[in-house]
Amino acid sequence: MKYIKFYIITMLASGILYSCHKDLGNYDYTPINEITIAGFKDTTVLLGDPFKLTPNIIGTIDKSGDTTKYTYKWTAIGPSSLLIADRVKELGTGYTLNLPRVSLPAAPWTVYLFVTDKATGVTWKNSFLLTVSTSVFEGYLLLTDVNGKARLDMLSYRNGGFVLMKDAPAQVGSALPAQGKPIQVVSYSYEPATWGIYLLTETQTTRIHPDNFSWQFTYNIAYEMSGGAVPANFKAKFLKGGTSSSLNTAWMVGEDDNLYYYLRFNQIRMGVPVNIEAGEANPFPVAPYMATSNTSGAIMFDKNKKRFMKLDNSATRATRMNNGTLFDHNNVKGDLRFMENLYQSNNIYAVLHYPDSVNKIYIARFALSGAQSYYAPVLAPGVEQADFYTFHPDLPYLFYNIGSKVYEYDLSLKTSKLMIDFGTKKITCMKFHEFIFRGSRPNYGQWYDKLMVAVENPEKPVGENGELHLYTVPPVNGDLTLYQSYNGFGRVKDFTYRER
Repeated sequence: MKYIKFYIITMLASGILYSCHKDLGNYDYTPINEITIAGFKDTTVLLGDPFKLTPNIIGTIDKSGDTTKYTYKWTAIGPSSLLIADRVKELGTGYTLNLPRVSLPAAPWTVYLFVTDKATGVTWKNSFLLTVSTSVFEGYLLLTDVNGKARLDMLSYRNGGFVLMKDAPAQVGSALPAQGKPIQVVSYSYEPATWGIYLLTETQTTRIHPDNFSWQFTYNIAYEMSGGAVPANFKAKFLKGGTSSSLNTAWMVGEDDNLYYYLRFNQIRMGVPVNIEAGEANPFPVAPYMATSNTSGAIMFDKNKKRFMKLDNSATRATRMNNGTLFDHNNVKGDLRFMENLYQSNNIYAVLHYPDSVNKIYIARFALSGAQSYYAPVLAPGVEQADFYTFHPDLPYLFYNIGSKVYEYDLSLKTSKLMIDFGTKKITCMKFHEFIFRGSRPNYGQWYDKLMVAVENPEKPVGENGELHLYTVPPVNGDLTLYQSYNGFGRVKDFTYRER
């Protein structure tokens, strides 16, 4: 039987080879009308503006210019940051793309034109990048104080420069209600397809729409909290978002000095305080500073027992840290004046105040694991009088102010140097801004290490008396050089950046 099978297979194979050999050279090829779609270029358009584009269809055979010989389909494909249902938009079926009002969500879109030759049924395509922007698409968000009321001003980034927008929500028609005194403005990736912009004021904690700054009452932070009894008109005194656009984390200290935690990836929502030591029943009061990691938890400071505590990812209770080799995490004995972590080095820096000590300010540097690498007094007179402290993201420098003067303290040399004297102007905010997309946006890579100092100019009218100065910080204790300056907005309480 196996020989019959082999014979049949051999005969079939021989027949196939013979047929192929016999067909060689017997085809007649007829050229078709090949189409080139031209006239495209990458374009930026404002949301709500009209947009019109007429392509140039060039055929290799058909030179008539008769556009009715073809069918057309315009399709826009959005970025992965959008919800799947929103990523594909059909724009039209005419020869000319004519949008009386661009309604695509603000984002970069790849727009395809598919052209089908009615005579042959063959489809050809070409594409271009259409970036849909808004006047508030990207830029620095400045939470300012105007006569004791919070106002959101903006340095809108457009065409390679910044444009001032005083009361930016009002300029784009937002119905954001009047706010009390400003506290903080925060910008971070709230969900994979939703950027969070949060305003913390004395009257409420709320977010606004990330693309048009519109507001509705359900944006109040209480609508993001679950699992516990949320007090009426709950407000936060501190909020910090994570630096991952996929994990989506945030830590919030409320007016009640409790810590609330959000981790979308693990479906953890704010609602129940997590500043309770494992095995204990009552929460301890938390200082309004956090050192955080997207994947390794966070460090908080217990104001009562003057100790650092850790919250692991997905945990509902805080745990004690190790005692340490340079100082005792569990018995610091001082007050926390400032704390931040530098994502580039993974170092946590804390400024500790010992009012009864000869050296009143100490700097502690440690990792989330608890490993300590620095603990020493700041040998600079008057440093305890500072309103603001901030650490350079790369260099071992602490910047602080005494009145209108800015100083740089070298942690290695233990020396302090006067860098800027603003005279009669009052410093209202000072920090370095951490950009989430620093690694993929060239501009952000240029701006992250600029010292940013906001001042109030007493010679300017209220609402226009704010200034923001950016400085380049050289190594080896060189003098600061002015990088950029902006003015004409309100008195800056806090600022952040709306990234794209």
